[in-house]
Amino acid sequence: MRPDTAPVSESAPTPAAAPAPTPAALDPTALDPAVETAAREILSSLLVTEVAPDTLDLDATMADAYGLTSLNKVLFLTSLCDETGVDLAHFTEHDLAGMRTLREVVTSLTRHTPKAA
Repeated sequence: MRPDTAPVSESAPTPAAAPAPTPAALDPTALDPAVETAAREILSSLLVTEVAPDTLDLDATMADAYGLTSLNKVLFLTSLCDETGVDLAHFTEHDLAGMRTLREVVTSLTRHTPKAA
Protein backbone atom coordinates (compact mmCIF):
# COMPACT_ATOMS: atom_id res chain seq x y z
CA MET A 1 0.00 0.00 0.00
CA ARG A 2 1.27 3.45 -0.84
CA PRO A 3 1.71 5.85 2.10
CA ASP A 4 -0.49 8.51 0.49
CA THR A 5 -3.38 6.11 -0.05
CA ALA A 6 -5.82 5.50 2.78
CA PRO A 7 -7.35 2.06 3.01
CA VAL A 8 -10.86 1.86 1.69
CA SER A 9 -13.20 0.50 4.28
CA GLU A 10 -16.11 -1.56 3.19
CA SER A 11 -19.30 -0.44 4.81
CA ALA A 12 -20.76 -3.00 7.13
CA PRO A 13 -24.14 -4.34 6.17
CA THR A 14 -27.00 -2.58 7.86
CA PRO A 15 -28.45 -4.85 10.54
CA ALA A 16 -32.03 -5.92 10.06
CA ALA A 17 -34.52 -4.14 12.23
CA ALA A 18 -35.32 -6.01 15.38
CA PRO A 19 -38.83 -7.45 15.48
CA ALA A 20 -41.32 -5.49 17.50
CA PRO A 21 -41.44 -6.71 21.09
CA THR A 22 -44.36 -8.96 21.89
CA PRO A 23 -46.81 -7.95 24.62
CA ALA A 24 -45.29 -10.62 26.88
CA ALA A 25 -41.80 -9.18 26.33
CA LEU A 26 -43.01 -5.73 27.38
CA ASP A 27 -45.07 -6.96 30.30
CA PRO A 28 -44.41 -10.44 31.72
CA THR A 29 -47.97 -10.51 33.08
CA ALA A 30 -49.53 -9.79 29.68
CA LEU A 31 -52.06 -12.28 28.38
CA ASP A 32 -52.12 -13.34 24.75
CA PRO A 33 -55.80 -13.05 23.71
CA ALA A 34 -55.55 -16.16 21.53
CA VAL A 35 -54.10 -18.21 24.40
CA GLU A 36 -56.75 -16.88 26.77
CA THR A 37 -59.58 -17.75 24.37
CA ALA A 38 -58.21 -21.26 23.79
CA ALA A 39 -57.73 -21.77 27.53
CA ARG A 40 -61.28 -20.69 28.31
CA GLU A 41 -62.78 -22.93 25.62
CA ILE A 42 -60.73 -26.00 26.53
CA LEU A 43 -61.26 -25.62 30.28
CA SER A 44 -64.99 -25.10 29.79
CA SER A 45 -65.22 -28.29 27.72
CA LEU A 46 -63.54 -30.38 30.46
CA LEU A 47 -65.66 -29.25 33.39
CA VAL A 48 -68.36 -31.53 34.78
CA THR A 49 -70.63 -28.55 35.48
CA GLU A 50 -71.39 -26.56 32.37
CA VAL A 51 -69.72 -23.14 32.51
CA ALA A 52 -69.61 -20.77 29.54
CA PRO A 53 -66.02 -19.95 28.51
CA ASP A 54 -66.55 -16.20 28.83
CA THR A 55 -67.81 -16.52 32.42
CA LEU A 56 -64.75 -18.35 33.75
CA ASP A 57 -62.96 -16.28 36.40
CA LEU A 58 -59.29 -15.80 35.48
CA ASP A 59 -58.32 -15.53 39.13
CA ALA A 60 -60.34 -18.38 40.62
CA THR A 61 -58.47 -21.49 41.69
CA MET A 62 -59.56 -24.01 39.05
CA ALA A 63 -59.72 -26.96 41.47
CA ASP A 64 -61.74 -25.10 44.10
CA ALA A 65 -64.02 -23.02 41.90
CA TYR A 66 -64.65 -25.49 39.09
CA GLY A 67 -63.76 -28.88 40.57
CA LEU A 68 -60.88 -29.43 38.12
CA THR A 69 -59.28 -32.76 39.02
CA SER A 70 -55.58 -33.45 38.62
CA LEU A 71 -56.31 -35.74 35.67
CA ASN A 72 -58.43 -33.08 33.98
CA LYS A 73 -55.72 -30.51 34.67
CA VAL A 74 -53.24 -32.69 32.77
CA LEU A 75 -55.74 -33.06 29.91
CA PHE A 76 -56.40 -29.31 29.97
CA LEU A 77 -52.73 -28.31 29.88
CA THR A 78 -51.84 -30.91 27.24
CA SER A 79 -54.72 -29.84 24.99
CA LEU A 80 -53.94 -26.15 25.50
CA CYS A 81 -50.26 -26.64 24.66
CA ASP A 82 -51.24 -28.55 21.51
CA GLU A 83 -53.74 -25.86 20.51
CA THR A 84 -51.32 -22.96 21.06
CA GLY A 85 -48.17 -24.60 19.73
CA VAL A 86 -46.39 -24.36 23.08
CA ASP A 87 -44.10 -27.27 23.88
CA LEU A 88 -45.10 -28.77 27.22
CA ALA A 89 -41.38 -29.46 27.79
CA HIS A 90 -40.95 -25.74 28.64
CA PHE A 91 -42.54 -26.49 32.01
CA THR A 92 -41.28 -28.48 34.97
CA GLU A 93 -43.54 -30.50 37.23
CA HIS A 94 -43.21 -27.64 39.74
CA ASP A 95 -44.30 -25.10 37.09
CA LEU A 96 -47.38 -27.15 36.24
CA ALA A 97 -48.33 -27.63 39.89
CA GLY A 98 -48.08 -23.85 40.36
CA MET A 99 -50.62 -23.14 37.63
CA ARG A 100 -53.67 -22.96 39.87
CA THR A 101 -55.66 -20.20 38.18
CA LEU A 102 -56.58 -19.65 34.56
CA ARG A 103 -54.56 -16.41 34.64
CA GLU A 104 -51.45 -18.30 35.79
CA VAL A 105 -51.89 -20.82 32.97
CA VAL A 106 -52.42 -18.17 30.28
CA THR A 107 -49.54 -16.02 31.54
CA SER A 108 -47.17 -19.00 31.59
CA LEU A 109 -48.12 -20.14 28.10
CA THR A 110 -48.03 -16.60 26.70
CA ARG A 111 -44.30 -16.44 27.54
CA HIS A 112 -43.67 -19.48 25.31
CA THR A 113 -46.14 -18.91 22.50
CA PRO A 114 -44.42 -19.19 19.12
CA LYS A 115 -43.95 -15.75 17.60
CA ALA A 116 -45.29 -14.94 14.17
CA ALA A 117 -42.53 -14.79 11.56
